[in-house]
Amino acid sequence: MRLAVDLSFFVADQRGMGRVVRCLLRELLADTTDEWLFFVRKPADIVPVGNWVREVNPALRTKTILAGDLPQEATEVCWYPWNRVDVQPRSGRRVVTINDVNPFVYPYRSLWRRWDQRRDENRFRQAARLADRIVTISEFSRQEICRYLGVDAKKIQVMPLGVDSNWFSPAAAEPAGVTTAPRLLYVGSDDERKNLRRLLEAMIILHRRLNCPAMLTCGGLGDAAAAQYAATLKDGGIAASVSFAGFVPDDRLRAMYATADLFVFPSLYEGFGLPLLEAMAAGLPVVSSRSASLPEVGGEAAVYCDATDPAALAAAIRDTWRNPALRAQLIKDGRARAARFTWARAAQAWREIILKEQ
Repeated sequence: MRLAVDLSFFVADQRGMGRVVRCLLRELLADTTDEWLFFVRKPADIVPVGNWVREVNPALRTKTILAGDLPQEATEVCWYPWNRVDVQPRSGRRVVTINDVNPFVYPYRSLWRRWDQRRDENRFRQAARLADRIVTISEFSRQEICRYLGVDAKKIQVMPLGVDSNWFSPAAAEPAGVTTAPRLLYVGSDDERKNLRRLLEAMIILHRRLNCPAMLTCGGLGDAAAAQYAATLKDGGIAASVSFAGFVPDDRLRAMYATADLFVFPSLYEGFGLPLLEAMAAGLPVVSSRSASLPEVGGEAAVYCDATDPAALAAAIRDTWRNPALRAQLIKDGRARAARFTWARAAQAWREIILKEQ
């Protein structure tokens, strides 16, 4: 089979969707029976993409071209992993990944970004219209795509994501007794939907009202976030208890998981919620929002709360920390839950989807 893949954002996107595409491609490229055509928008990306592919599997039949040359190519399947279809091959079915419909649920608030909002919405609508098959990552996202993009549910297939095996490091031993300073870890951006502001408000409640002086590390957020929230942290008396670690590569992130006591995921809108599973795999108890896809992904292996209420979030953190038996059970259940999600299974689901109409 000759497959084309849009890797226009492969080099620049080192987070979220970029990580997912890399993990999935590593599994898919293990099969040397297919011929792969990768296309990028920037000439400077051709060499990095080609080098990465050769490192994964030097025996592959591959070619990397500029996106402008794609209309001259004949393919059997063309995969678009980034919620958009900007250029099409001469032939071949179009498989589009739409992870979520965040632009419709959490639009840009500022007037000066109104054009960006309209552009993003139009890209999603165009991608859904041009797709012969849509791949999404949870049943929740499937329903949201139907709701906001008016797509027939039969056109959408669900492919859950996976967790790399190297996240399954041995779980740290439970402490002999309850200490007064649990180490919390948050990983994510500062988008409105990620709900970081309410997590910081919950931190203030933990310190002032609940006698639980937690320490919080925010992975993925750096100096800009520290400056943005400086007044909140100072006024709340928790400036010394919150740190912003900036962008964290996977090897360092695993070390951060290993030294934390609880993982807190207050996000209000996720298409999947991969950090939740990675934390479970690393042996961390998880306190999560009960919004969007998160209960679907975490199952019964997390403590859920209404993360729109800082007091409820703070209480969930405190109660989980002060219950060693619960934490031990969450660690056990979480690792078992995470083990159900592998990239090999995701790749198999992806292949079944693209072969479905052959």
